[in-house]
Amino acid sequence: MNFFASLRLSRHVYYTAVYCAGYFLSANICGTAFEIYPFINGVVLINILFATSLMLNNYYDISIDAANNKCNPLNTGVARKPEYLKAFFFLFASSLAISLSLSPAVFLAALAVHAVAWIYSCPPLRIKRFFPFNTLLIAFSTVLALVLGYFTPGGVFSKLPFTAIAVFTGLLFLSFNTKDVNDCDGDKKYSIQTIMTILGPENGRLVIAALAYAAYLLAALAAKSRMLLVYSILLGGATFYLIMRRGKINEPLIFALMFIFAAVFIFLNPLKF
Repeated sequence: MNFFASLRLSRHVYYTAVYCAGYFLSANICGTAFEIYPFINGVVLINILFATSLMLNNYYDISIDAANNKCNPLNTGVARKPEYLKAFFFLFASSLAISLSLSPAVFLAALAVHAVAWIYSCPPLRIKRFFPFNTLLIAFSTVLALVLGYFTPGGVFSKLPFTAIAVFTGLLFLSFNTKDVNDCDGDKKYSIQTIMTILGPENGRLVIAALAYAAYLLAALAAKSRMLLVYSILLGGATFYLIMRRGKINEPLIFALMFIFAAVFIFLNPLKF
């Protein structure tokens, strides 16, 4: 049970969905053809990249995760450090081999994901200690997953919708503070700056819920869609409620609401930059 909880399956699904969005974005913008083997290799790659990022974070967050009662294979007896490091380097090498087999652009995107993970989790930088840079890096990781998907079928750099990506990054920054609600105790104990540790549990939870709701509303306003605004109010309101409830938030349910909103967004396809 501890093993499966430590995998963060909802986040694997999340990054896979973002990769797929990038892949099909490339088809829409650049007219790239769907090829099954590159697509599957890309899905494997993005999951390996997230797994290695998570492994780095787990390695340096053993004490914090213990304080937060969060499943970490290194403090639950599922894995030992030597075997864990061997698995990390195997996956790291595998990610480089797979990305290089796809294209130089995908290889560079994969290297960027590894670099962000190292900057975020590892000493001496360990940017996860400093708000707002920690949340910005998490948002940027999602953008890199999108870009990796875009380059996998042969997307052209010059045709990337940079304005849309910038808006996307800003919305993610507003919504991704949600992940810090469940980690308040450990983050405070080990001097990790988040909205929760800066403002306190009650005020921090309220601000995070408000920012998440604002992200939904701003997405609809940027898209200039009244229909999307209805979904923003409903799904954003549900997210606000889930964050404000006492106790730990249900992260998979938060992600499920995001997926529903993303599906509606893509279906309506109102955003024109």
